[in-house]
Amino acid sequence: MAWVFISVAVGALVFVVFIVLDYLRVSAGFRPRADLAKAEIVECESKIDSELGGAEEAKEQVAAFKKEVAGLKKELGKLNAEAEEIRAREKRLKPTRFKVKEEEE
Repeated sequence: MAWVFISVAVGALVFVVFIVLDYLRVSAGFRPRADLAKAEIVECESKIDSELGGAEEAKEQVAAFKKEVAGLKKELGKLNAEAEEIRAREKRLKPTRFKVKEEEE
């Protein structure tokens, strides 16, 4: 009866050895893929970091341009006011010229 227990134990041991060997064979095939995936992840993270830095730089440039546009709008308003003053002055000095232009339009 002892030989039955011994044969079952040996059979179970052989079964466990086959399971371990199959696991090692499959894991060895996945290891290069996992390393490649890790390398791609690191590369993508570095690209994301560089793009985020570029986005921050672009935001700073946009803010600077907004300030510049605001200043230019103020300057345009001043220049428009000066132009209106000059037109009004010319209208007073040469009224006939403006009457002819108004009739043509």
